[in-house]
Amino acid sequence: LLDIFPTLNDAAKINFCLSVFFQFTHDPKTAGSVMAKGGKPFYQALYNNLHKGDLDCKLLIIKILNKLLKYSTTSGPVDKFPDWNCMLDYLNLSYPSIRQKEFDLFA
Repeated sequence: LLDIFPTLNDAAKINFCLSVFFQFTHDPKTAGSVMAKGGKPFYQALYNNLHKGDLDCKLLIIKILNKLLKYSTTSGPVDKFPDWNCMLDYLNLSYPSIRQKEFDLFA
């Protein structure tokens, strides 16, 4: 899925992949594998979908990145994600809807 995800354009397939990634990021062991094996295309695809996806898609991507950051060590999504400023913009603009969700915001 890490290789296929960057090539997808169909919203249903993108959301399916994101749902699978979300499940795998709950466990530090599997989150580490996702982080290590996900290259620039994977993080670029997350970035692109964060901008063009619907609210549910955006929230799911933020949850995935939040989990990956939580388990990151010296290298991780911070190095590979194209622009973290868009994350801050999105969190600031969407805080009322995100606040309802059950996950930790990161600063």
